[in-house]
Amino acid sequence: MNELIVIDKFSLQPGDVLLSYAAQMMDEPGCETGYCHAAIYLGSGEILESDAQGVKKSSVEDILLAYDHIAVMRSEDIWSSARIEALRDFASRHIGKKFNIRALPRIELLRQLSVENPHQEIIDYFAGRATPVEADRETYFCSELVTSAFIDAGIISESAALLFKPETLMPIDIAQDKVFGFFFGYIPKRSNYVIPSDDWFRSNI
Repeated sequence: MNELIVIDKFSLQPGDVLLSYAAQMMDEPGCETGYCHAAIYLGSGEILESDAQGVKKSSVEDILLAYDHIAVMRSEDIWSSARIEALRDFASRHIGKKFNIRALPRIELLRQLSVENPHQEIIDYFAGRATPVEADRETYFCSELVTSAFIDAGIISESAALLFKPETLMPIDIAQDKVFGFFFGYIPKRSNYVIPSDDWFRSNI
């Protein structure tokens, strides 16, 4: 079991990915690990997320009203000042957009289609036959928004985006892929809250 690292909200840096855990959600499809929401930190206490209310800015306190704890992922030396500015511009362009409720029931089908022949898609891309993945969309669910932000900032390149299609990734997929960062620590709901001993990050990092 890995060392338990607890941090506070003042340790957050722009570009940090916040994955939210709720034990009561573990019976929901895609939430089997308890991690069922993804967001990204903008700086100055602001978080960009998409929930049933749509794309919005929120805070750590807002998220912990609905979730038990947050696992923070960080990409060291990836978020340059230009990329942070791009992230904040992405946020300003998308605040108020609607939640992508239509994609969630279809996500398994979309995931299957995306992995049928990924290498052919890359070949087609460099041959000019593939349509680039769009980061700017009219609707987003939570991890779709975070992935799109990484594409928009150039951390996920245009060609790599064919393998990281935002509409196919769930929060646990973000947790499993180091392109989104490495585990940095937990932010608990309250000081006496105990991170579950079987938490996904405690056995998979």
